[in-house]
Amino acid sequence: MASDPSQLDLFAAPPQADAPYRVTEADRAPVRRDLYALLEKAQKAERLPWDYTQAALAEMRVDSMSKWLPDDEAAHLRQLFADELDRLYALEPQPEG
Repeated sequence: MASDPSQLDLFAAPPQADAPYRVTEADRAPVRRDLYALLEKAQKAERLPWDYTQAALAEMRVDSMSKWLPDDEAAHLRQLFADELDRLYALEPQPEG
């Protein structure tokens, strides 16, 4: 049975890229927009604007997405967001006990 030449071999090694992908400013623009929107929401908040699960997910999102940014900018953004979360968590009501 002849194989279809348009169908890739399921067990063949994946093709190798010629060069590693370089992140461009066009790639970074939507990342910055999203991350700075999260930071702004936290900075403007008088109380935690998310439930605890959403806050943890926001923190994970900032940590993950910031890797697309230059190292110094990413570290600065992560620190700013962590500082805001610390501030907001400190404002949360503490259980009596």
